[in-house]
Amino acid sequence: MSSVDYFERKLDDKRRLTMPSELRDEFASGVVLTRGFGSYLHMYPQHTWDNEVEPELTGSILDERVADINVRFRRGKTSASLDLKQGRVTIEQHLLDYAGIDRELVAVRAGAYWRVMRPDLPD
Repeated sequence: MSSVDYFERKLDDKRRLTMPSELRDEFASGVVLTRGFGSYLHMYPQHTWDNEVEPELTGSILDERVADINVRFRRGKTSASLDLKQGRVTIEQHLLDYAGIDRELVAVRAGAYWRVMRPDLPD
């Protein structure tokens, strides 16, 4: 596990986020971006999404809580490969709009995933 738990970045003109070099192996399986619980994004390594998030999204077809959490995490969800040469991933504009991110962002490790938010969002 990397010792990097926080980073700040500016997106380039094509909405690409450059990952710190120490984190590129963590995201080599791919990058999943979703809406978070608040006005921020969740960023998962693809293997974490597949092995930890997807199993939590299953449940009774009649369970409204399961339905609500599926809508929250699947609405606007994107999966992308990390550009291994440059260590970049593109963040879709609709996700940036949801989180109120213009160009600058901060990312903080929250266990097995990352919270990606605008710099002025309170803790």
